[in-house]
Amino acid sequence: MLYEINRRVDWVLVGGRWTRVSVIGTDLFNETLDEIRDNIGNRVVILMIPGNPGNDGFYADFGQKILKCLLLRDERVGNRKRHYLFYTVSHLNHVVLPNELKNSGKHRHYGEFLLT
Repeated sequence: MLYEINRRVDWVLVGGRWTRVSVIGTDLFNETLDEIRDNIGNRVVILMIPGNPGNDGFYADFGQKILKCLLLRDERVGNRKRHYLFYTVSHLNHVVLPNELKNSGKHRHYGEFLLT
């Protein structure tokens, strides 16, 4: 069976700083994600925190391949339908902020971040 694996990118505030988070899965509509959140019995979440580069987009192909392999394996062995979600969190300043977010919140695109 062919699966359409999609990627969705969102910006979320983490510690007052805008952070890009992507999720890869087969059905990424808000209603479906809400349904999956309530039904944890068949949900598998893979969280990828990238090294260097800390850009979530760099790992999009990797995430799609992992999900494809997992879905094909489930089909081959006859496992029940699982919802796989592959999340990737970018590092601060490893991706360009959209213009509308550059000066909102505590985050400044030209700012420095202390590692304490």
